[in-house]
Amino acid sequence: MRIIYRALTLLLVALAAIQTAALAWFMGGAITWTDAGGTLTDDLMWGDAPPFAGVHGLTVHWFVGSILVPAVALAVAVVAALWRNELAIVASLALVGLAVVQAMILTGIVVGPATPALQGAIIVVIAAVAAVAPKGAAWADANREKVKLAFGTTPLPA
Repeated sequence: MRIIYRALTLLLVALAAIQTAALAWFMGGAITWTDAGGTLTDDLMWGDAPPFAGVHGLTVHWFVGSILVPAVALAVAVVAALWRNELAIVASLALVGLAVVQAMILTGIVVGPATPALQGAIIVVIAAVAAVAPKGAAWADANREKVKLAFGTTPLPA
């Protein structure tokens, strides 16, 4: 289970990188488009021919952030529960929560002037937690007795 958990969390890191790159691709095209006198409207992506190639970066960003990241975060939580590692379960629940908030932002459920900054912070935190979680969970698994002594009892049997 540890190897599957680690692979899925590394996949989350890769998805966060893809999402960031896709947004950069869109922004590069949008800046070039507006510098040439174009305007950004809602019809950009849904017209007959996209005015610049970077428009598709926004679609990739939305798909990865609202579909793939929550699905993989949920898979991480299932694997953590099957692994029965307390630290992995806590980290995976944090990942699921962050992924759900990010999906809510991308689908328009959560709106406001601060949502782009919030979403950027969420992407960074998802990548950080996913990168650090496997090592911490493996340590907690290897040092189960130390964890029991430090926190009293563990909620899951050995």
